[in-house]
Amino acid sequence: MWQTILLYLDAASKPSLLVIGFILVLAIGGIDVASGYELNVSIFYLVPIALVTWYINRRTGLWFSALCALVWLLADFADGHPYSYFLVPYWNMLVRFAYFSIASSGLAQLKAQLEREGELARRDFLTGLPNNRYFHELVAVERERASQQKQPFTLVQVDADGVKEINLRLGPAAGDQILCTTARTIEKNVPSQSLVARVRSTGFAILLPKTNLNAARQILEKLHMNLQEQRRQHGHPVTFCTCALTFTQAPGTMAELLGEADRLLNQAWDKRRDVLNIEIAEYKPYLT
Repeated sequence: MWQTILLYLDAASKPSLLVIGFILVLAIGGIDVASGYELNVSIFYLVPIALVTWYINRRTGLWFSALCALVWLLADFADGHPYSYFLVPYWNMLVRFAYFSIASSGLAQLKAQLEREGELARRDFLTGLPNNRYFHELVAVERERASQQKQPFTLVQVDADGVKEINLRLGPAAGDQILCTTARTIEKNVPSQSLVARVRSTGFAILLPKTNLNAARQILEKLHMNLQEQRRQHGHPVTFCTCALTFTQAPGTMAELLGEADRLLNQAWDKRRDVLNIEIAEYKPYLT
């Protein structure tokens, strides 16, 4: 039950969440009036505040904090709560608003921290690119999208050879610099909607959505030339193997997709390991 509710809230639009929040505030206010001033239901006001803070934003949470404090004040007046001085209920309203605001701000900070940690866990610490785990998640999404829309996509692998030797000869910093330069070169030479990730110590992967065989060839020829130029400029002995697999139909499983890509990369390395090499193969699922 709770999982179903959370999935609904994740998918709900902001206007829908606002309506739900307002309904909750009014319902809690009605319960507050019905229960009288002797029974405290203040903790329940945190429910709509937490809802809009988490699923919309911090500012909306603060507005709802003010709304809940006001509804609580009106409930006190409706209950006929006696006060020794006429300003006391307004002071209480301000204190309640401060209490709600602190709770809302704390929840917003917690969410931001979790999002930052989640993003860091998905990034390669050296290049800042998505890591292997995150890349697989995004490829799975693209495979599903391509399957539904009947569109092709291309999966590219770029592997650098010679970085380990540079690490031994010049130190890890030199090898790291080459990997970072390679990452930036790849990012600059693929379309903006593409995904570039570091999937191995010296290996990169590129996902080209909605890209057929001819379009992939043009993109990779440009990348081919720029990687060669990078090698000439820096004078390093690193060589690259670049290969791509265009899927005219989405494979049935992620294992099949990644297995075909790895097979092509291994074949490319077996043929020529000493120069930058591009192979593009068009994959079509076997007919049964």
